[in-house]
Amino acid sequence: MLTTRRSIPPSGIRELQEQMSACVDDVALWTRSNRLQLNTGKTEVLWCATGHRQHQIPHHPVRIGDWIFPADSIRNLGIYLDSDASMRVHVSKTVSNCFAALRQITEYTKVCPKAGAGVTGRLSGLVTPRLRQTSPVFQGTSSIGCTPY
Repeated sequence: MLTTRRSIPPSGIRELQEQMSACVDDVALWTRSNRLQLNTGKTEVLWCATGHRQHQIPHHPVRIGDWIFPADSIRNLGIYLDSDASMRVHVSKTVSNCFAALRQITEYTKVCPKAGAGVTGRLSGLVTPRLRQTSPVFQGTSSIGCTPY
């Protein structure tokens, strides 16, 4: 992952884009010389700014091997990052995954009504792995406090 963190005025965006393109070209040259390949098809660009400066984020493509349009959000190491650093996308995706697991639990308890509450507690294991998968904050935790009723 290549990350550049800089605070620049809006007038410096073109220069930063040229520097980023030159940097990625150097990385691509290094990878080729070491018999590796840079996958520009998986490369994403995310411009970040505060909520008050979102209107200043450029929306024209950046040359990173190919021409890439900046994304509103990207996924990196299981966390969704968005351009205003609000974590809205990450929270929304995590909640969506958990509700999908809860719907599976509901369907299972409808099919097996005699199984009782113990099954519901065990099936909460469908939610906890999804939380761990979508949020590195929960990596390595043994329990999130899901208590069967």
